Amino acid sequence: ARYQNELAGVDTELLAERFYYQALSVAPQIGMPFNQLGTLAGSKYYNVEATYCYLRCIQSEVSFEGAYGNLKRLYDKAAKMYHQLKKCESRKLSPSKKRCKDIKRLLVSFMYLQSLLQPKSR
Repeated sequence: ARYQNELAGVDTELLAERFYYQALSVAPQIGMPFNQLGTLAGSKYYNVEATYCYLRCIQSEVSFEGAYGNLKRLYDKAAKMYHQLKKCESRKLSPSKKRCKDIKRLLVSFMYLQSLLQPKSR
């Protein structure tokens, strides 16, 4: 279902997500479904959701090697976004836009901090 979504343009994301959760209910020790859920999450919430899934995959009894690379890619993106945010000047924004910018800053900073706290073993 995920590949139909990516390749055929058929909106099957919710179906794919359901199948991955079903796989986890059958074999919770297998990390691969978490890796796939991370891929489905894409860049939602500035990659926080995908990062959670990749970390769950890595911490699974039977992890998936590809999750390490996926996680590193997200951490690299977070570092880049973090440094870009630091360069941006604070101009006068409406309260709603300021709130959105503050949420983005919080999530990007959280991701950057997470990347700094991860062991560099891989």
